[in-house]
Amino acid sequence: MRLIRHLNEQSVDITHELNLIKHDCQPFIKQAKPCRGIAVRSAIPLMSTNFIKKKTRKNRKPLSTPVNVHNMIDKLFVKRFGWKVRSEGVFTYGVEGFLYSHYMFPIGNFKFVYNPKVRDLYDYLIELKHDLKITWDEIEPHDLSYIMNTYTNKNLCGAMTWDKPEIVFKCKEYYLLRTTTIHPDDLRDFLYK
Repeated sequence: MRLIRHLNEQSVDITHELNLIKHDCQPFIKQAKPCRGIAVRSAIPLMSTNFIKKKTRKNRKPLSTPVNVHNMIDKLFVKRFGWKVRSEGVFTYGVEGFLYSHYMFPIGNFKFVYNPKVRDLYDYLIELKHDLKITWDEIEPHDLSYIMNTYTNKNLCGAMTWDKPEIVFKCKEYYLLRTTTIHPDDLRDFLYK
């Protein structure tokens, strides 16, 4: 197994980090094992970091979605799943290959949601606005009822194998391991042997 990956002609030994992940992230590993799944998070500001332990933000502010729509969606998620997915979640995809990305591993117990019909909620909202010919301020909860009812918190492997949707995790802490430090197949071999 290639636990050492070359970065700018330097070798990086990540054996210790992999052992931490294998020890601290057992609930995730157990759920993802049937499909040998991995979650990837784009993390451009952390690209100089090979491995880091992060605390999940509890009050994430939206980057592009207007705050009123963000809050409306959070209320709908609380009603359906009991937590503010957009504010309290860590956003990932079940895919490798982002140029600036890290593998993401929830530490300890976690929750997750994804939508098998929509790859990214923001993109869906843009289409919704266009199709209904409305502004951000005109979006109402009933406009979102169909899409909200298609979210699920079941079958993590389904999320990691179905056309790579956005998977949002709720956890207290998580590890990020830079994707260039180990090939995804080698990572799977280490975690799921």
